Amino acid sequence: MEPKIMYKKERDISTMADSNNIGVPKEIKAQERRVALLPGACKNILQLGHTVLLQQGAG
Repeated sequence: MEPKIMYKKERDISTMADSNNIGVPKEIKAQERRVALLPGACKNILQLGHTVLLQQGAG
C-alpha cells in the first residue's frame, strides 16, 4: 500500500484582502537581539501595501 500524500490547498493571494498585518515578535532567548525579518524584506512588504508590526523590545 502506497503512503497517502496530502497537500494543503494553495490560496490565490490576489483574491485576499488588499493588505495584511504582518507581526514580527521579539526573540525569547536571553541575549538574542536578532529578529525574523530583514530590513530589505520589510521594505518590500511595505511597498506591497501591507503593514509590518514589530513587537516592542525586538532587536
